[in-house]
Order: sequence, then C-alpha cells, then structure tokens
Amino acid sequence: TEVLDLTINPTSSNTTTESACDSYTWAVNGQTYTTSGVYTVTNGCATEVLDLTITPLSENTITEVACGSYIWSVDGLTYNETGIYTVINGCSTEVLDLTINPVPTAPEVVNNGNELVATADPNYLGVWVDCISQQPVGNPPMPAQYTPTTTGLYTYVSLDPTTFCFTPGNCVEFEVAGIDEIALHMNIYPNPTNANFVIETSVPGNVEISDLNGKLLKSFQTEIGKISVSIDGLTNGTYLVNFKSIQTTETVRLVVSGY
Repeated sequence: TEVLDLTINPTSSNTTTESACDSYTWAVNGQTYTTSGVYTVTNGCATEVLDLTITPLSENTITEVACGSYIWSVDGLTYNETGIYTVINGCSTEVLDLTINPVPTAPEVVNNGNELVATADPNYLGVWVDCISQQPVGNPPMPAQYTPTTTGLYTYVSLDPTTFCFTPGNCVEFEVAGIDEIALHMNIYPNPTNANFVIETSVPGNVEISDLNGKLLKSFQTEIGKISVSIDGLTNGTYLVNFKSIQTTETVRLVVSGY
C-alpha cells in the first residue's frame, strides 16, 4: 500500500523597486546594499526581488560676495543677509556660502541753477558720472558740488572703497549757458520741429539722439554737409542730440512738438 499525503503551495514572486542615496537596507533580509542591482531572496515557494538604484551622495559649495542682495540660481531666491544656505535635491546638496556687503544710501542730486549739489555720505567716496555715457567725469573722491562744462545728464555715485559697492543717485539735467551757440561743428534746424529736421555738420562724426533719461533712440554716422532726419519714434518732448568727432564733442537740445 502506497499513501501520498500531499500539500501543494503556489509559487509567488514580488518585485520591489527602490532608489536610494549611497546605501539601502532591505527589510526582507536585513542586508545593506551599496551598489545598484537586482537582488533575490527565496523563502520556500515565495520569491522576493529587489530592483535597486543607488545614487552616490554629492555636495557642491560655492562662495559668493554681493552688494545688497544676491539671487541664487539654484533656487531662484533672493538673499539679503550673510549666511550659509543649503538646498537638497535628491542625493545632491548645494551649499551657498554668502557674504552680503551693505550698499550706500542713494544720494539725492539737485540743480540749483549754478551747479549740481548732492547729499554726500562722509563714510563713502563720491564721484560724478555722466548718465548718458555711464562714465565718471573725474576721479573719486569728488566733492558733492559740481559744475559741468557741457550740457547733459549727471548723477552722483557713492562708493565704498573697501567692498566697491556703490549706489548712484538720480540723474539731473544741467544746461551750460550758450551751449547751442558754441556748437560750431553742428547745427540743427528747424528747432523746435514738428516734422523731419536737418543736421548740418562741418566735420564727419557720429550722431546719437537720446531722451533726457539717457535712453539711446537713434544713432548714425554723418559726413560734411546736411542730412535730413526723420522724427519717427520721437514723441513730443525734449531730446539730446550728441555729436562726436575727432575734433569735438557737442550736445544740442532738440524740441519735438505740435504733431
């Protein structure tokens, strides 16, 4: 007599997919894995499968020095204080070691008719700057009073000589008496104008037309003689026509009105 007492257990398989930084401990067998791979544990008819991706930890530190504030490209945030800031993205850590230097208070510039006067902070150096060319008209330190020799827009800039942080003041127009009469190499007519106008020059040069805020609107080269200029793009108002040649640099105010 042959007797079979048989128990059939169904086979089973379970797959777990995991991603981890540096290492992973699998609860099924308690083992710690440090490399990516597919791992299997069989217990009777049950099979456990671990599909594991291991990404190594990384850390990157940058050191920055800024005036007033700093925008970190990693998170797009603006930071206004010195400190160490951290952003963790998955297994990657970005560290910002930031130093924020204070900026001077913006000077206030006024035109009293005879000269330009600015509020100067004695803790900083000051320099006068041409708002159109963005170039200083002298070397710091310059006094808080300035009498320009040419008509234009000027501002006063406060500069920290230690950190080189600076803050410009407001741009103010200053007109030198008789500037239109002494501009011997360029003549503009009609002025004011409500249509095209003529620029007549006695030497070749470059003409730039800008508004009173220093925004460049037109730029072109001229030869000796007359050239007609369109007012397209110019609304009613006052503009600065700057003429630069080897011999001279001249500025004339152009008034557009009545159209």
